[in-house]
Amino acid sequence: VCGAYQLLARSPSTGAFQPRCCAGGLLQMVLGLLTGKSPIWTKFIDPCIGGGVRCCYAHRRTCGCLGELLVAVWLPAFAAWPLAFPLIFARELPLGEIVAWWAVAALVVLFLVFHAVRLGKTHWKSGDVA
Repeated sequence: VCGAYQLLARSPSTGAFQPRCCAGGLLQMVLGLLTGKSPIWTKFIDPCIGGGVRCCYAHRRTCGCLGELLVAVWLPAFAAWPLAFPLIFARELPLGEIVAWWAVAALVVLFLVFHAVRLGKTHWKSGDVA
């Protein structure tokens, strides 16, 4: 601790230590990942899940309401897949660890529900989506 304090105390005079706190790049990437604007979402997940939603929209009047039933399965399946992990891996664990598995899975599901709603609103229409 003393060494770190001495380094920080001398750094303004020598210029040896000049950290840049989140120069925009890291913060921008984390926010993009959370809000759905990162390349992972825009190039991979959005086209896959959004394509399924657009297909369901195109077939919403086929065989009664087939498209609406399919989207009622497609988006919840996208959002709820993390619940499989506690079912598979937390069987023989103590109660505290089981609760931790379910808590983490529930947080990931809430995150994916937000994105499922976002994708459903964006792609539930005809034509190209920008």
